[in-house]
Amino acid sequence: MSSLYGQILLWCGFLGAAVMAVSQPEGDHFLPNAEVTPNINDRVVVRFKLQGEEDARQVSGRLKKLDEMSVAFEFTKVDPETKEKTTETLTVPNENVIWARTIVSADPWRKINWLLFSIFASVGWVGVVLLRIAKVSGRAKSIDKQADLLGVVATLREANAGVKELDENLPLLSCEEVLQIIDERLAPKLTSFADDRQVLADQLGISAYTQIMTEFASGERYLNRAWSAAADGYVDEVVTAVGNAKTFLNDAISIAQEIVTQNDLVKLRNSPPT
Repeated sequence: MSSLYGQILLWCGFLGAAVMAVSQPEGDHFLPNAEVTPNINDRVVVRFKLQGEEDARQVSGRLKKLDEMSVAFEFTKVDPETKEKTTETLTVPNENVIWARTIVSADPWRKINWLLFSIFASVGWVGVVLLRIAKVSGRAKSIDKQADLLGVVATLREANAGVKELDENLPLLSCEEVLQIIDERLAPKLTSFADDRQVLADQLGISAYTQIMTEFASGERYLNRAWSAAADGYVDEVVTAVGNAKTFLNDAISIAQEIVTQNDLVKLRNSPPT
């Protein structure tokens, strides 16, 4: 959410500041109120309405004369048929001028509304700060998720190691001891991994999740069969089931470790140089 607000404030602020910079008045008004004194040959635009005309006209050109009585300016006229350009000079009595102004101000920066410019610029910088905060926060969340993923894989690795140890020690164990090891040491690890399995899908994708969980589910099923066989006293069945559980869990951890390693390498390749 901080990222969204940051982008909104960034664009609104800096675009607003840019608009304030370019939407200044086109020039300095010198008629009807003499706010400035333009120079001869300054580019001007004059809006006027002559005696007997119904509509006002607006013409731009070069200032040639300005006094208390009239304003004269030179402009280029284009023949609509021949497209030929001719230069004419027009003199307009001041009383007929609606307004007149220079096209380019001698001091354009003075035309900027600096208060609004500063407000918009400040809003833009607030957006930059929010984006930086969102970036840092996202990086921290990414690190947390990566830590969660490694923790889930570590749990699977511990469960796999426990099953291997059980398989190696079976000749020395009674059925009651097998039940105790499965209940107290292995089942909690398997349950913990199963509870956190969604991290695999979130971090590695559905395909990787399916591969890992398929092997894990088979291993867990054979370990449950080993528990049932031990409870019934079928030693041979215990040995077979534990061996199968070890094979499937070993495949699950191998797939998980390979995918995690590949995933880290991809992130490393795509990360910008520091």
